[in-house]
Amino acid sequence: MAAERAKLELARAAAQEAARAAEQSLWRLLRAPFDAWGDEVLWQLSMFEFALDHLDDVSSTPKQLQLAFRAACEEARHPDELPRLRGSLRIDALQDALDSSSELCHELQAQLTRYKRLYCSALRGFGRFRGVSPLPGEALLALMQRTHCAALQWRPPGASPAEKLALVSKEKGVYTAEWRNDTRLQQYEDTGGVLSLRGTAGVTKAGLRRLKQLPEGEKPAQEHFTTIRAHAYQAHHIQRANALVNTFAIKRSVIQWDEVTINGQ
Repeated sequence: MAAERAKLELARAAAQEAARAAEQSLWRLLRAPFDAWGDEVLWQLSMFEFALDHLDDVSSTPKQLQLAFRAACEEARHPDELPRLRGSLRIDALQDALDSSSELCHELQAQLTRYKRLYCSALRGFGRFRGVSPLPGEALLALMQRTHCAALQWRPPGASPAEKLALVSKEKGVYTAEWRNDTRLQQYEDTGGVLSLRGTAGVTKAGLRRLKQLPEGEKPAQEHFTTIRAHAYQAHHIQRANALVNTFAIKRSVIQWDEVTINGQ
């Protein structure tokens, strides 16, 4: 038993020495994070902070911690643009190191404060951002997610493209087929009767008058009653031409001259 006890003490001492060496290695990485991780510095610092914030989560496996951290990163950036999250399968080891070393936690907090300020200073005045600053107690990954979601909501000034497309009546100076068809339905079906040409143009104008919030410059062009009459003539000619083509091309008579067909008939 004394020999087993001595062996266990040696193993414990070796484990403690390895833990101290790992803590010193992590401390050296945190002293110069950009030199250690390059352009992945924000993600690595976020992983350290994630491990620190989840010290009480002792029921999750390393794989579950990795998946949770990956899901949080995908909310902060487009999933296809995420770098390889190196060391994310060892978040539990980071938790042990941070839990046992106050010096490591102090250095991590100092670097997080420094890089949060750097991240915010890079975004000030960019796009529609004005003053960007971290909220009290906000994590670095939460700050990245907040600014990412805010930028996704940006759109060009003025009416949205959906609003403009919904009110287009002309393309290259010609009324669209959809607008013409809506005018025809309005003239013959929507009111339960047949409207005159002037009545159809007046109903269109009255409908657009109700769009009070729409600026005058964004209201679509309206057909004059003579334009509606010209469109009706064109539709009539097209219908007649299609009927004539259909008469010769489809409704044709074919006389069979072979003897078998004549006998069969």
